[in-house]
Amino acid sequence: MLEASIDELMDTFRSALLALVPVAERAKLVWGDGDTHRDWERLAACAFETFVRGPISADKDWENWHAPVARYDVDASGYGELSWIGEGDSSKPGRAVVRLLSTAEPFDTVQVVDVDCESGLAGERRSVRWDECRFFLVRRSAGTTLEIVASVVAEE
Repeated sequence: MLEASIDELMDTFRSALLALVPVAERAKLVWGDGDTHRDWERLAACAFETFVRGPISADKDWENWHAPVARYDVDASGYGELSWIGEGDSSKPGRAVVRLLSTAEPFDTVQVVDVDCESGLAGERRSVRWDECRFFLVRRSAGTTLEIVASVVAEE
């Protein structure tokens, strides 16, 4: 059983990416922003699945009717059928994490997109420094109902 906050899940995910950088460089996989190698993108997506989406979907309160969590590094046009990792003030859940970026250091920035919580439409993208981020899950269920979740209890 894993008990973790969404902050902890995201921190573990970022740590995994940082740990993979030397291996990726040895394999000549470009991992930085821009012309990222497709195999790096697959590694990052797999790490997100393992360290973020997996524990969330194994949460004891997660039921089959909850919308799936948005995939990592995908520019979705809308979130109307998705749950998402939110960033910022959980009383204003309308910012979804899209990807981690590297500004001064590897993965020191989080790209988020504004989400209209009623329509689910994605809006403006912006960047937030990692050390200023606070994460939570915006869990969608029953069509439009949104629930803010700070932590999960994953049971396998």
